[in-house]
Amino acid sequence: MKQKKQLFLSILLILGIALCLWTGRDRKPDPLPQASRPGTVTLASNGCCFWAENIRVWLDGPESGPVEISFDPALSENDVFSHPLTDAPGGPLELNVEFHCFYGDDCLFSMPVKHFDSFDELEQNGVLLYFQEHDDMYLNVISGDYHGRYKMGSSDNRWSFSAAPNLSF
Repeated sequence: MKQKKQLFLSILLILGIALCLWTGRDRKPDPLPQASRPGTVTLASNGCCFWAENIRVWLDGPESGPVEISFDPALSENDVFSHPLTDAPGGPLELNVEFHCFYGDDCLFSMPVKHFDSFDELEQNGVLLYFQEHDDMYLNVISGDYHGRYKMGSSDNRWSFSAAPNLSF
């Protein structure tokens, strides 16, 4: 009887340890979005060695003043923030992005990143702002079939733009 009790307790101990190890393991984060979603502005990041702070996204156009879309205090690795688009006046619009970042040195990004002929075009496609770390820090701007890419670069050549269709993440 005592032997069976020891065996039973040993099995329980082993199962308990296995359960603790299984529940304590690192879980793989959900995959980051790779396409824009209609009606939303999404911010995502895969970068572990940089950070972006005070991220501000807004619309501006000749028929409207600045219309704030989002403000996020900081974006880190595997973060995903989505903001619904609110109605804005018709006419052409510029999507503007501003943030402070650090990747080896401090720098500021503040500029229009995408032109839309109308709010309907923006709402139909949505926008994904994908912060990417590869061989440098990048900001990918994805809206429907459009994909533009800004590279942080050196202090002498900051935020160069390239069209980047069919770029894998």
